[in-house]
Amino acid sequence: MLIRREYLVMPNLIQKTAKDPFRFFFPLGIASLLFGILLWAWLLVDPDSYPLVAHRYLVINGFMYSFIGGFLFTAVPRFSGADAMEVGEGLAYFLVFVLGLLFLYLGKEEKLPLISILQSTVLLIFIFKRIFKRKQNPPYTFVFIFLGLLINAFFGLATLNEWSLFSPNQFLPIALIILGVGGRLIPGILGHVEIVKFQRQAYEKQLPLYRVVPLKVYFLILGFIASLFLGTSLASLIHTVFVVFWGLYFCQLYKLPKIRSALTWCLWCSSWLMLFGFGSAVLVTEAGIHLTHALFIGTFTSMALLVGTRVLQSHGGQVKELENSPVLYLTMALTTSAMLVRVSAFYLADHYATLLGLSALLLMGAVIAWSLKFLPQILLFPQD
Repeated sequence: MLIRREYLVMPNLIQKTAKDPFRFFFPLGIASLLFGILLWAWLLVDPDSYPLVAHRYLVINGFMYSFIGGFLFTAVPRFSGADAMEVGEGLAYFLVFVLGLLFLYLGKEEKLPLISILQSTVLLIFIFKRIFKRKQNPPYTFVFIFLGLLINAFFGLATLNEWSLFSPNQFLPIALIILGVGGRLIPGILGHVEIVKFQRQAYEKQLPLYRVVPLKVYFLILGFIASLFLGTSLASLIHTVFVVFWGLYFCQLYKLPKIRSALTWCLWCSSWLMLFGFGSAVLVTEAGIHLTHALFIGTFTSMALLVGTRVLQSHGGQVKELENSPVLYLTMALTTSAMLVRVSAFYLADHYATLLGLSALLLMGAVIAWSLKFLPQILLFPQD
């Protein structure tokens, strides 16, 4: 019995998406970020509205973890030589996000930490399944990804149970995931082949994964774990020292990019902004929440979009010229401007709500500019 071609379109599309999960999760993240920013931009109209919970959920659990999931679902199978994402795994991750939207709609914000637990759990199960079936070791810096996801789940559990032993830092897990991904990707994108070669000589050995991880990485892991139980000032100092060490040792950011393109220059600048962001949090402790927001805008958001560009180039079969698009410079300029305006709100308290709204609009402009250029490419599946 013959099956009509149009009946095969949807199953074929699902299988293509499972092969390149970023094609679903990156657009989902962009939509979440735009809605999350729009809530904050409403301050320009109504200065008394502070949609904090919905904004935080859409920006962190929606945007950031959609990009994290899209990257890991796509890259981990390729780095490990294991099977691609299964449809059920991607569906489970998406439904967890939808569950969080349902909690928001029902006014059950106290249950939102459960979403962080579930998102991390789905990703950890996915990763460990590939690690156990791997044909090759992934980059050893990826252990920071495991740590970030574990800490994110632990923070969610601590918030649900109101544990007061430490104060959860929502941005630390994201920073750790960036350290894990960036420790291998950033040197490669910037063209430092000698760094990549040095790392590959270590982790591509036919040894158990734990034996190819350098001792200095284990030291950093133990330091990050210990910082969870220390005071805020000391923890911030440890984070800063470790992040600066990561940037200078693993990525050698003191060197200019060897490959000169819009992508590499913007990624290099974004990486330096992360180092300065962590350092500023130590030096100007009274501006804590403002600097962490600036770090999220100037580094986490810009890095997500820049790495998303590289994923599209590497796994999407697209043209190399995408990495030299002037839109990347515009995106970086707008995110940096949004970051600076966000920080200025601390010093210009009389215009606090207006500056937060303006920062939101600048960030929205960056996201829209990037989306208009790259989303059509992401949604365009290559021909078989």
